[in-house]
Amino acid sequence: MEFMVKASRVYHFFISSLPECERLPFDLQEAEEELVAGYQTEYSGIKFGLFYLSSYLNLLVSSLFVIILYLGGWNIFIV
Repeated sequence: MEFMVKASRVYHFFISSLPECERLPFDLQEAEEELVAGYQTEYSGIKFGLFYLSSYLNLLVSSLFVIILYLGGWNIFIV
């Protein structure tokens, strides 16, 4: 029973982290005009790279929260 409670918490956290990281299916709310004239055309070069880097950094931080909160990351000893 305890496993089911923990599994449902991980599932809910995962589903709530998808819109925060702007991943499928929650990023489909953009209109066609935004896809053509959105941030992809406004930023170029290093600004565009930093924008995508921040997106992946947000994904990494939410993954670290899953590891620490649900997979026992606080019990890992650094030797």
